[in-house]
Formats: sequence, C-alpha cells, structure tokens
Amino acid sequence: MVHGIPVQPFLVEDTENTLNTTLFSDECATFNPIRVTGTPRWLAQPGSKRAASVVFSVASETEKTHALQNGLYIAGIKVRTTPYRPYSAKTQCHRCQGFGHDPKTCKRPTRCGICAEKHHTRAHICSVCNNTSTCEHVKCVNCSGNHPSNSSQCETYNAIRG
Repeated sequence: MVHGIPVQPFLVEDTENTLNTTLFSDECATFNPIRVTGTPRWLAQPGSKRAASVVFSVASETEKTHALQNGLYIAGIKVRTTPYRPYSAKTQCHRCQGFGHDPKTCKRPTRCGICAEKHHTRAHICSVCNNTSTCEHVKCVNCSGNHPSNSSQCETYNAIRG
C-alpha cells in the first residue's frame, strides 16, 4: 500500500468520479524502480479527500523490498509505503471472536460466537436446548452479555466498530 497520494492529478478528465489507475502505474514505473502488476485499487472516493491510499502489487520481492524501505515518488512527492494487511482493528476473528488480528494466523483458543464455549461457531449445538443456531442460551465471548459475539448489542463490538 502507498499512502498520501494527492488525488487531484489522478482524476480522469471530464469526470469527477474516476481516478486513473493507469496513470498511477505509469508514475510508479517512470519515477521508481518498480513495475506495478495488475490493477491498482484506490482506497478513497474521488472528491472526498485531497490525498488517498492505493493498494497495488509489484512483480518481484526485490521491488517490494525497495518500495517498503525507500517509499515511492508519485506526483512529484515522496510517499510512504506499508505492506498490505487484509485485516484491520475492526476485523473480528472467526476463530477466537477477538478483534484486530489476522484470523489466518490466530493462535488464541477457539471460541464459539454463539455460546462462548471452546468450539467453532459452525459446530455450535446448545448444551441446554440442543439448538444448532442462536437461541436464548447465548453468551458473548467479549463482554459476557446475553447475545452473540458479533451482535450490535455488544459494548465491545460497538466500541471497536465505531
């Protein structure tokens, strides 16, 4: 990912709603020793911000390392790069029901999103009524409330999701 790219130079002529991905790729190739592969993705709606971030991929590990260590020159300015993370602080883990970490690498104990017991949510069977879906015997892993862990009734869920 690259952050802080000015949006204005990348707006497509005769439109206020489109950002030019080809121009971004050309800028990268012209002013940096990298070649963008695939189609870059802007993480902003045109006109909503003065600067935006772009998710893109490069052809080799060498190019990736260079971009991460040195940043990139885009639209005449040096911009910061970071590795792309497919999760954020708001991402809820399907394994432990916690927040803010990569569910693919979670090492926390497995917890059910319906009853908070130590099994996957998809394997849930209520120990009281034998129901396989949500029933009145629910418990939140995050706040111990009487609701599933991904419920909008959860204080923790609401605080993190904002």
